[in-house]
Amino acid sequence: MSQTRQRKPNRPRRSPAARGWLPNQHGAWAMLTVPFVVGVVLRSRSGEPLEAWLVPLAVAELSAYLAFNALGLWLHAAPARRDCFRKPITAYGLLTAVSAALVIVLGGGRLLWWLPLAAPLIAWAIWQASRKQDRSVTSGLATITLAVGMGLAVRFPDPRELLGLSSDIAPVLAIFAALLAYFAGTVWYVKSLIREWGNPRARRQAIGWYVVFTMLALVAAAVRLLNPGWPVFFAICTLRAWW
Repeated sequence: MSQTRQRKPNRPRRSPAARGWLPNQHGAWAMLTVPFVVGVVLRSRSGEPLEAWLVPLAVAELSAYLAFNALGLWLHAAPARRDCFRKPITAYGLLTAVSAALVIVLGGGRLLWWLPLAAPLIAWAIWQASRKQDRSVTSGLATITLAVGMGLAVRFPDPRELLGLSSDIAPVLAIFAALLAYFAGTVWYVKSLIREWGNPRARRQAIGWYVVFTMLALVAAAVRLLNPGWPVFFAICTLRAWW
């Protein structure tokens, strides 16, 4: 006897113009906020002052992501439908430029040393969006690396500080590596749930990623680079991906 699947009522779709102003990528909000907040907490714990440039930096990060979202929609749209995305691109682009300039004015030129590290990732993400590949693994990893790197820039405004690799720096790098590992894992995890639902290979990739980082987190916790809660967290992620 055949069974029919009950359909859910259709939700009203948002207009293209609305999606240009506010993206529907819900997971992006955690990706944007968590590393930044972690950077602020680690900066405070280290005794560094929470300076005024952190406020426009937060604004610049958010507006840059919103501008990138609107640009991606503009690149995907047919030429006749691109006009509705021009306003959000312009507004968010200007906000990003002004807030970024304030960051340099308040925080100094030391922050500019992060630009050569970020520029290739930004260029790659835009290039992938222009080819309608912004949902690809490499595009996702680029944007995630940028978001996690923002938290690292909050903690270390001058990336040259990282060259010392002192005993104080190593645990901080381990924390941001763990954050990067988690958010990068969501790329495979979400694909296994949505675009590649039912694909056993995608499921194995999601599980395997978290298994590897559960083991690495155990090693990092054993040498006191990470809190013991991290391997527990990655083990839970592994079980979630398996379930």
